[in-house]
Parts: sequence; structure tokens; C-alpha cells
Amino acid sequence: MSSGSGRIERRAYRIQPSLTTRNRPPSQRHRSDATRRLISIHLFVKLSHRRGSNVDPHS
Repeated sequence: MSSGSGRIERRAYRIQPSLTTRNRPPSQRHRSDATRRLISIHLFVKLSHRRGSNVDPHS
């Protein structure tokens, strides 16, 4: 297995919110969800570009 994919997986796992997010108000929790979605899309775009495929994430 390549070290590149493992590094990305560890980074994504580190971004995961801690259990304390449950104690936050719904507005902040929603904002954190939106941020996680943007991060996941960003990682997907980076992976697709590295793979050399022309995938459109906005479709």
C-alpha cells in the first residue's frame, strides 16, 4: 500500500470532531458539519486530480 493514501487517511481521521461537539449549540454543530463536507470534497478533488481522472465534484 502506498504511503500517500495512508497519510491522507490519517489526516482525515484527525479532522474528525471530538465528542465535545455534542455539547455545542445546533448552529455550531451544523457549521462543523459543513466544514467537514468541504474538507471531504477537497480531499476527493485532490485524490481525483492525483489519479489523473477528470471527475467533476459539482455534478
